[in-house]
Amino acid sequence: MRGFLVDDDDSLRSALKFMLESEGLTVRAYSCPERLLTDGETCRDGCLVTDYNMPGMNGLDLVSALRKRGDLMPAILVTGDPNRTIRDRAAAANVPVIDKLNLTDSLVSHVKEVMKARLN
Repeated sequence: MRGFLVDDDDSLRSALKFMLESEGLTVRAYSCPERLLTDGETCRDGCLVTDYNMPGMNGLDLVSALRKRGDLMPAILVTGDPNRTIRDRAAAANVPVIDKLNLTDSLVSHVKEVMKARLN
């Protein structure tokens, strides 16, 4: 399984990449949404994990841009401020939200859930 990780925080991106790879995913990590969009390496059997708050494009805008070009891979949004507006917008896009405070406890289980749902 492939994972795509987008986070502008170098240390968090590195830690999340390590955590996901330890679970058997092959992870491509990006420091900004624009790099993922220009890379062209996304795939339909992957899962996107993206931070919400980044310079330029936020994580939900990234999901929207991917979907507009036909890439429907499941996505998980990570944020330090899971306010009502973000949660509502993410729910409308069918994107689970994980609070950064609970990240290590729930990210791997969410990735497994969305990948399993994708296979069914």
